[in-house]
Amino acid sequence: MNKNITVLSCSIFRNEIETFLQKRKFNIIFIDSMLHMNPQELNAYLKKTIEEEIHKGNKVLLLYGDCSPSMRDFEKNGTVVRVTGINCCEILVGKEKYRELRKKRVFFLLEEWLVRWKEIFKKHLGLKDDIEKNLMKDMHSSLLYLHTGFRNIPVDTLNEIASFTGLEWNILTISPDNIQKEIDMAIENFDI
Repeated sequence: MNKNITVLSCSIFRNEIETFLQKRKFNIIFIDSMLHMNPQELNAYLKKTIEEEIHKGNKVLLLYGDCSPSMRDFEKNGTVVRVTGINCCEILVGKEKYRELRKKRVFFLLEEWLVRWKEIFKKHLGLKDDIEKNLMKDMHSSLLYLHTGFRNIPVDTLNEIASFTGLEWNILTISPDNIQKEIDMAIENFDI
């Protein structure tokens, strides 16, 4: 059955799932995480890719949160299933831990976006001057880097972001086990 499953995954999960999924011999299509900044474009790309994969006779597993307007509508007829979780952070840490961290008002940082942090913060989030940067401090208590152990901790980059936002950073080391559990649970939802 694995060879007939295509996983459409946000590239934010590349390091965390590539090894696990390769062992399972799934078809994997990683989609650039920057499409999150344009949900309509992400939606159109996912719709097109899902239709192509179903036309090939494949089932589709979506490794995404609620990242586009039609995400829940894509799940249909046991041919397309999705992991649970409202976003990539919840998928990585689990629902209870995510809620706990949100109550603490942390701003989550993930490895892939760290290399693009200036583009994300300045262009997409519009943090250009002190007033906008102070908004970060009003809304968030700290920065939290979710570290899955696939790379060294990018201390210099975290320090740059902390200096830019005025927020201290912390690290939460997590295991990719939660993603594996989510994938296994989603697979159980396919019609066989």
